[in-house]
Amino acid sequence: MTDTAMTDSVLADPDAPHLKKGALSLVDTTIIAISSTAPAYSVATSLGILIVAVGLQMPAALWVGFIPVMGIAVAFYYLNREDPNCGASYTWVSKILSPDLGFLNGWVILVADAIFCAFAGPQAGAATLTLINNRQIYSFLGLNLQAADTTAATVVGLMWLVFVTFMVAVGIQVAAKLQWVLCGIEYIIVLALGFWGLKQTGGSSFGWDWLNPRDFGSVTVLASGVVISVFLYWGWDTAANLNE
Repeated sequence: MTDTAMTDSVLADPDAPHLKKGALSLVDTTIIAISSTAPAYSVATSLGILIVAVGLQMPAALWVGFIPVMGIAVAFYYLNREDPNCGASYTWVSKILSPDLGFLNGWVILVADAIFCAFAGPQAGAATLTLINNRQIYSFLGLNLQAADTTAATVVGLMWLVFVTFMVAVGIQVAAKLQWVLCGIEYIIVLALGFWGLKQTGGSSFGWDWLNPRDFGSVTVLASGVVISVFLYWGWDTAANLNE
C-alpha cells in the first residue's frame, strides 16, 4: 500500500485497521534487517562448512557471493521506491512478470522459512540447554534438560519460536526494541570472538591469494563456496518488507 492509498483509506474510514506511518525509524529498520541476517547464527552454522568446502579461499567465496546479493539489493531499492509493499518480491514479480511466477515466488519464500525454522529451532534449543548445563543443571521437575537430547532441544526451540511469534503479534515497535538488544548481544559476542581469534598464534599467514576466485581449483568448488556464502547474507531483504 502506497502512502497516498494509505492516507485515502484512513480518511475514508478512520476506524479501519491501517499501518501506522513512521512507526519505525531508518535505524530501527536497519537493526531489524541486520538481525534478520543473524550474524552470530550465520557464523556458528556456516563458517565451518564454508572452510571445509573452500579452505583458505573463504574470503573470495564471501565477496563473489556478495555480488549477486548486491545486484538484487539494488533492484529492490528501485522497486521499493516505485511500489513500497510488504509483499516485496512476491508483489513485484506478480505485477512485472506474471501472477503465476509471483505466486510461486511467495511459496518458495514460505517453504524456505518453514525449513529454516525447523532447522534453527532445535539448534536454538540446544544452545539454550548448553548454557543451562554449564550451570550443572540437567533436569527440572523431572524434565530432561540435557543439550544432547534431541527431544528436549526441539521443545525448547519450539518455545523460542512461540516467543518470536508473540513478539510479532504484539507489534513491530516492541519487536524493534527487542532486536536492538539481541543485535547488540550478538555483535558483542562476534567481536569478542574475533579479537580473541586475532590474538591466537599458529595457523596460516594471510595471503592476498585468499581473495582470488581463480584459486578455487574448480568451478564446482567455486559454486559450493558461493552458495554457502549467500546464506550468510540471507535476511537482508527484511528491510524492504518493513518499508511499507
